Amino acid sequence: MMSKRWTWLFVAFGALWAASAAAQPEVEELLDELRGMLPGAAQTLDPAAAVAAELPRVEAASGLKAIRPVGARLIDRDGAAAHVAALIDEQVPPARLAAMEAAWRTLGLLPADGSLRAAIEQLYSSQAGGFYDPKAGEMVLLEDLPAMFAPSVLRHELVHALQDQTWGLGAWLGDAALDEDRAAARQAVLEGHAVSMANRVHLTESGLGAVLADGGAESLAELLGVEPSEVRELAELGDSATLGADSGSLLPAGTPPALAAQLLFPYSTGAAFVGGYLRAHPADVAGRALFDRPPETTAEVLDPARWSAGFQATLAQPGTFLPDYSAVYDSALGRLLCWVLLTGQADPSAGDPFGGRWGVPDRDRSVVLGSGWRGDRVVVYEDPAPTPGTSVPDSQILVWVSDWRDDDEARRVAAAASRRIRQGHWNRRGSRLIYVSGVPPDERAAALAAVLGW
Repeated sequence: MMSKRWTWLFVAFGALWAASAAAQPEVEELLDELRGMLPGAAQTLDPAAAVAAELPRVEAASGLKAIRPVGARLIDRDGAAAHVAALIDEQVPPARLAAMEAAWRTLGLLPADGSLRAAIEQLYSSQAGGFYDPKAGEMVLLEDLPAMFAPSVLRHELVHALQDQTWGLGAWLGDAALDEDRAAARQAVLEGHAVSMANRVHLTESGLGAVLADGGAESLAELLGVEPSEVRELAELGDSATLGADSGSLLPAGTPPALAAQLLFPYSTGAAFVGGYLRAHPADVAGRALFDRPPETTAEVLDPARWSAGFQATLAQPGTFLPDYSAVYDSALGRLLCWVLLTGQADPSAGDPFGGRWGVPDRDRSVVLGSGWRGDRVVVYEDPAPTPGTSVPDSQILVWVSDWRDDDEARRVAAAASRRIRQGHWNRRGSRLIYVSGVPPDERAAALAAVLGW
């Protein structure tokens, strides 16, 4: 699901199956009833046999072929939790995680007493039905995954296995791990692609694909009073089409809105983005162009026209700053997290009802606050001389620089942001908005002058 913090967690725990028991205890009761009602629903799953049955279907639907065997094994939920903890330890240096937590708290993306690590561990451990382990090249399924849900989880995760064997996900993700927004955009391709390909299998296996191809979409559209294209899109998106601003009920209670939005974004908006591309480019059955030139920002996923036009964000890298201060955290919030910052809402469509949809001729960016995002950078600087005997710096400075479509939108963003973040200092120069926190008074003028040069 995300950046140098947990890039592989998006791939490893990509299957959102049912709701988290931590969020909705009644779901577990319903599952218990279903297990008793459906023959074989509670049988122990044979992971190798399940992979052998589903892999040919996924290959046929995706246009991708397995280069080598895909192994499979079972794991209990404690083992899955330990796997999450190990991934965090491996991929997120403690200093970076601490600086990121400090930045998110200052910007209102994390409660003052919140622990980002604890939220991540709870979120991913509770949501996983299975995952693809890229290091081992194998499928890992949870022992308590009901057999009736196994095909959906397997199909989704097998797409990840084929992605890995085709493109080599470690190299493909590359340095996206160092930037929150770039990582979210890449994950939108991975998860949106997996959702789209798995739903192709579902359509084929259910027979619905044949019905739609045989004029069924027109008949159903006439009955519902909508366009046939809307019926096809809904069928192809499947459950991902229902993930929106109210999808927080799928997540553990207390999940920070920023983390919730980042989790849901690849499945909902990413699925719309990839699904729309595949419908517009039927010759590219596997969606290879999206992997050859993936979006670099969530803004491109939310508005595919930007991706088509080769959008380049401003403020791709921070400039120089005060002498002797070193950057311990550096990332873009991006279009998605800027929306969360400005509104406090965990909406994976960032307020845009057409988020991720292609061919929207009347998309009015002036309606959605922050939709004119052109680039931003959040950097945490530390004094290089901490108190002897401690690892805590004497001072920490946060700088957030953002660039917007025009002066008017920058004013709107500044007004909304300053209402939500009351500490620190704000400065606007044209379409560029600058926020600094923690700068010693005698260094404030020099810090502002340095940031204005970015």
